[in-house]
Amino acid sequence: MVFAAYQLKRKLPSDSQYYYENWRTPEDFARVTLLSSEQTKTYRLYNRVNVAKIAAKRRAKRTNTHFELTTEYLNGIYPADGLCPVFKTPLVWGGEGDDRNNSPSLDRIVPELGYVEGNVVWISNRANILKRDATWEELQRVAEWLKSVTPE
Repeated sequence: MVFAAYQLKRKLPSDSQYYYENWRTPEDFARVTLLSSEQTKTYRLYNRVNVAKIAAKRRAKRTNTHFELTTEYLNGIYPADGLCPVFKTPLVWGGEGDDRNNSPSLDRIVPELGYVEGNVVWISNRANILKRDATWEELQRVAEWLKSVTPE
C-alpha cells in the first residue's frame, strides 16, 4: 500500500528555527481545499453584492429615491443558477465594453417605488439598459417594429 501525504510547513513566529508541520492524507487535503474554494466563491459573491448595494444606495441618495435593502436580502435574491432571468445568459461580474453586457445589474421593477424588498431583481446589464427608460408600450412597439422589418 502506497501512502502519500501532503505536508503543510510554516515557520513559527519570532526568531525560532522550528517549523510547524501538519500532515494530511490526499483525501483530507482535497476536502479542505474544496471547502476553501467554495467558501472563497461565497465570500467573493457576498462582497460583490455588497459593492453593488453601496453603489445603488449612492444612486438612491443622489436621485432622492427610497432605499431599504440589505446585503443579505440582495444575496438571497441573486439567481441560484447564475443566469440572467431575461436572456438566460450567465451573469459574469466585471468586464469592459461588450463584456459588461452580461454583468449583473440591480433593476427596480417599478422605478418609482425605489430600492425596496420585492421591487428589485438581478438581471444582466444589457437587459437593464434596454429597459432603462422605456415603458411597456414602448418596448412592445419596438418589438413589433423589429418583427415587421426583419426578414424571416
